[in-house]
Order: sequence, then C-alpha cells, then structure tokens
Amino acid sequence: MSQAELFEIGECISPAHLTPAESIAYRMIYDAAEAGQPCPMNIDIEIEIGASSSSMGPKTVARLEAKGLIKVDRHHRARIVTILATGKETACPPDQRVDLPRRDRGTHSDGPLITALAELGVPEHVADLMLGGLPALGKLDRLLDRAKECVARRRNGYLLGDR
Repeated sequence: MSQAELFEIGECISPAHLTPAESIAYRMIYDAAEAGQPCPMNIDIEIEIGASSSSMGPKTVARLEAKGLIKVDRHHRARIVTILATGKETACPPDQRVDLPRRDRGTHSDGPLITALAELGVPEHVADLMLGGLPALGKLDRLLDRAKECVARRRNGYLLGDR
C-alpha cells in the first residue's frame, strides 16, 4: 500500500504535512494495526526515526494524535492505537493489562493507605494525622515504614507519637 493510501480520502492532513519522523512512526503504527500486532514501543520508534532522545517516541506519537491521524488509549504500561482512516487498532501486548483505567499522576487517593494502616492496627484518626498533607505517593514507603514502627512501638507499650 502506498503512503498516500494510508490516509482517508478527503482528510485535511496528507502525507506531505508530516515530518519524516512522523511518516515513519505512522507507517510503523499503521502496519502494526493492519497485522493485529501491539503498538510499537517508544524505543522502537526512536530507533527507526533515528532519534537521539528518549522523549522523541512519545512526542512523535502525540503529534500524530494531535493531527487527528490516530487515537491513543493509554493504559498503565500499554497503549492501544486506533488508525482513524481505517478504524483498525493495534493489539494489546500479551503481558499487559488494559482492563484497569489509566490514572494520571497525582490523582491517587490515600484511601487504600488508610485501609492498610487500619489493618496494621493504627486508629483512623492517627492514620489521618500521619497522612495529613500527603503531597505525593512518593512518600508511601516511608509512611508505611513509619506506620509499622508505630504499631511495633504500640505493641511494646509505647504511646503512638512517641519516639
């Protein structure tokens, strides 16, 4: 199939409006969708387009999406891309789950953490104090270690909050 046939008739974007890197990435994604294969990984796209930066793969895919050529459904560690000209999709990688919705950074709840602390025997009001102002989940390991320490101290007769 020629490159001109990759685009739906009457689309406002033609192959001439794509950069060489976008054309290569589009061809890779198109071929994967036609064959029912998973979407090429970012590193594969970067190698194929000759990029020197590890950010060029996702940026190129994002530009194709912004130009209206593809639709990307992002999941935890996988993406399924639909070629809008044909309606065909890339397959889900066999080792990935796409049944869970993707969560953007910073949108996680501390509810599961409070539940985990409750299972460790930490009262809810103390757990709330421990988690107060939790700016990011990057502190999760430290907080869980602190919770375990508090539970151990409580079992040894110390009051929570004492060091």
